[in-house]
Amino acid sequence: MLDTYFVGTTCQREVGGLARLRDGVAKPACDVYPRVNRVMEFAEPLVSLLRQSEHVIMYTCVPVLGTYGCSREVSVGLELIAEREYDIRPFAAEVFKQAHINEQMDAFVARELGPGEWTDNTRPGMKVLFEEPRRISSLSSFIDYIMSFKSTLGESWPIDGYTTIAAPDRTVGWVAGLRYTFLPEISIRWDMALRELLLGDDHATEIALLDQATMIGLLCRELEKLSFVESAKSNWYDVIVGGEEDFGDIIERLSEEDIPLLEQGSMSHKPFSECLGITNDKVIKDRVRAMREKEEAERTHDGAMRGVSRVRSRPRTEWSLPGPIISM
Repeated sequence: MLDTYFVGTTCQREVGGLARLRDGVAKPACDVYPRVNRVMEFAEPLVSLLRQSEHVIMYTCVPVLGTYGCSREVSVGLELIAEREYDIRPFAAEVFKQAHINEQMDAFVARELGPGEWTDNTRPGMKVLFEEPRRISSLSSFIDYIMSFKSTLGESWPIDGYTTIAAPDRTVGWVAGLRYTFLPEISIRWDMALRELLLGDDHATEIALLDQATMIGLLCRELEKLSFVESAKSNWYDVIVGGEEDFGDIIERLSEEDIPLLEQGSMSHKPFSECLGITNDKVIKDRVRAMREKEEAERTHDGAMRGVSRVRSRPRTEWSLPGPIISM
């Protein structure tokens, strides 16, 4: 049995895309987007760990584009396929260490669930592949359609970001497809309606995830009708999301040596999110509370500093989400 994992992180420290516009002036792209060699340098500690394990069957690591709201990023597209015996924890800890060092707001590590598999910590997502590689600049109407799609069944949230799937032997501007994972832990940084909903009763989180999965399934069905789309598939992922509020805690818990391996009969098979005691409802509510505490502390600090001129030297991205090339 094999597992597929992918990573969502970047070394880019400034907002890109339309978010580069400040007071009518665009910050030069060369001052915002990291060069390819910088992306690969950032990913080297992760790749080094993969090279050391005999249980890693293969991995892919390339720069990819990610768009989140009005910001665009050059992200790390890192996917690995490993045997069931592979202990993902040291690798996951290193992902969050690198994100923390590079002052990212969020990062994640995800495992694709196989047929009939389930865990208490899952997120819906989709992968779209094209018949042949296309320039990202030619996909504006296609992307607009995806990001404006609404479900007629249940309540759902707009797709507020995506990551490109790199086309082999092409530059980063050529893409083989797109992928999206619903990560409410990240979306609630700017989606206040979703944040309030998830603080509701104990069933709010599960209902939100199922409603979003329904919307993704309906969207995939419509996308597969397009002549240039080879496939559009939905799936579920076991995900650990780390943010600036809790990078240190997650790294510490992933580094613990006395976490018992799960029994063979476990549906999840792996000591992944379960090793941190993560469940959908708990992890999302904890994230909301942490964000609120941080925001309240910042408001208190801002009040104390009122009247004092302060300059942010480096505005950070809203998301430091994804980058993967995965097989479903």
